[in-house]
Amino acid sequence: MRKGIGIMIMLLLASSCYRDVVFEVPGGEEGLLVNAQMSAADEVHSIFVGRSTASRVYPLHSAAVTCSVNGGEAIRAEEVMVGGRRQVEYRFGAALNPGDIIAVEVSDDDERTAGAEVSVPELTGEIVSIDTSSSGGKFFLSVKIRDNGKGRNYYMLTLDTHYKATLKDIDPVTGKIFDFVVEGDNKCLKLKNVEDPILNGGHAGGFGEDDVIGSGVENVNCAFTNLHFPGGEATVEVYVDSTSLYEDDIYEYYIKGIKDNTAIVSLHSISKQEYDYLWTLNTFEDSGFHMSSMMEPAAIVMNVNGGYGFVSVSSCDSKKLGLKREFLTHISESSL
Repeated sequence: MRKGIGIMIMLLLASSCYRDVVFEVPGGEEGLLVNAQMSAADEVHSIFVGRSTASRVYPLHSAAVTCSVNGGEAIRAEEVMVGGRRQVEYRFGAALNPGDIIAVEVSDDDERTAGAEVSVPELTGEIVSIDTSSSGGKFFLSVKIRDNGKGRNYYMLTLDTHYKATLKDIDPVTGKIFDFVVEGDNKCLKLKNVEDPILNGGHAGGFGEDDVIGSGVENVNCAFTNLHFPGGEATVEVYVDSTSLYEDDIYEYYIKGIKDNTAIVSLHSISKQEYDYLWTLNTFEDSGFHMSSMMEPAAIVMNVNGGYGFVSVSSCDSKKLGLKREFLTHISESSL
């Protein structure tokens, strides 16, 4: 790569999760940075906006961010005040369906504009079943997938969780025990695979023709195709750390409680362009790999006109897993 050109930080964002990817921008021209990873399964969608200079990315507040569906009336996205991010989150509500055309437009006070137009892909696959097991602090999922068999289709697998804990605590003044409820979400838990042939391009322990970079890096974004689906079905093996799934340490100071965890496994039908984008990002996610390590020409897929970034949308099929467990601390009611 040429030296002396600017650095820009791209964010791959889905719901509330995001990760930084550092790469060099040819020429280092200043411009608007727009990123989004939307899903037809959601009712509210996020657009992330920043300003890229030759050396860094700045959050862009008070931008005019609009979205329209199939050329309809523009929907104004509202700014979400969340600190600590290099891009500002804007949200809009809309029902999205396969075949819809989503147009995103962004402008700033300097009258610069940037935008992208993407179509919602057809839902080409479904989750047939999910088998689970746990061992050594890992929660394993065997996700059986059925593909429609119509040409080459592209997918991404994700895992979100929702929890509701009914807990007991003690009033320090009166000594009375009372119940209370805590709820929350954990988006985009990192799924890991161990030499899964589907996620490794059809080659257990290696990487085949689906690896668009050809670097053999780990497929940390769980993007894959139907190329290796014998008979139109395949099973993808992944796991997640049990600690990130349950997060029981939050409740260690309470007396006891029941915690209902719901794991939402989603199979996203994505475009070929997003598939290439995710495989490129695998290179940055994998430990020890940097853009300078890649053979030239090295480029991240972008589809934003008049600026930088990547905007995508997917259709998805999801299944929920109920993971109820009882939580007990060292304190018991009888000891009070």
